[in-house]
Amino acid sequence: MDKGTRVEQIAEATALLKRNGIRPAFFLQFGYPGETLQDIRATIDMVHQLLPADIGVSVSYPLPGTPFYERVKEELKQKSNWTDSDELALMFKNEYPPQFYKLLHRYVHHSYRKRQYAQGEMRKGAMKRLLGESYHGYKSQVLRKQLARIVPTAHEWI
Repeated sequence: MDKGTRVEQIAEATALLKRNGIRPAFFLQFGYPGETLQDIRATIDMVHQLLPADIGVSVSYPLPGTPFYERVKEELKQKSNWTDSDELALMFKNEYPPQFYKLLHRYVHHSYRKRQYAQGEMRKGAMKRLLGESYHGYKSQVLRKQLARIVPTAHEWI
């Protein structure tokens, strides 16, 4: 999002926080103009690799006064605000349809939770961990197929 942050910095900060007993959380935004399926995959891979304590997932939301807002402000005539923070509505034309991002939101959460259970990050008994990993693994596979129905090449990258 043109913030100048490098992936290496995110990895270093996450490791430093964890070493010092701080549970990092990531806030992910998908749908930034120019984002590709490869970018989405790289973000998901980073989350799986770094395994923060929690994640939040949203779609890109243009805030007035930012270069992003200036870039898309002409497309904000029909909708310029969300009704609530769970709406996840794209307010500008994007590479993929709005339903793709709604499913992606759910997919990322389930694939992340599956990884947490698989890595033992969820402090539960063995049976709960197995059930959690199985449930989230199943849900993520179902959502992955739904994403591929909307964007056929998605199965290659997500």
